[in-house]
Amino acid sequence: MAIGRPKSIVWFDWLFWISVILGYMGDGYFDRKAIAFALLLGEVIGLGIIGVVWYYISQRANNVLKWIYTVLAFGGVGLFGLTIIASTFEIEFLGNVWRGLSIPELALGGFINILSAVAATCLFLKPSRIWFESKGRLGNDGDHLSDIFK
Repeated sequence: MAIGRPKSIVWFDWLFWISVILGYMGDGYFDRKAIAFALLLGEVIGLGIIGVVWYYISQRANNVLKWIYTVLAFGGVGLFGLTIIASTFEIEFLGNVWRGLSIPELALGGFINILSAVAATCLFLKPSRIWFESKGRLGNDGDHLSDIFK
């Protein structure tokens, strides 16, 4: 008989969706054109892909997508950091994509990247590792794993 998901996976869910929502809200607030484009097919498809990735990580314990998400989350933090450094020292990097961003935009972007990295970290905590190894199915037959699932 299957039991619930570990708290670390629940934390992943919350952090993942908060970062996605903040990303879309930030786009709408800082880029007024994004509000008009929010209903375009590309945004809907993008949100659909995000939803599928979340579903297979959080509900189906897909180890491959867990690693893909982790690499992208930490890669985003690294790329964001490199771009901030390049912008600070006026070094040509990625065509200076973020040079025109305001301090609140940069702060929100940094916060979203950190949330994504913390969400990815939740996937590697001990309860999550056990849950992924069991493919999301663990029994509650009194084994030592039941105490990590509350």
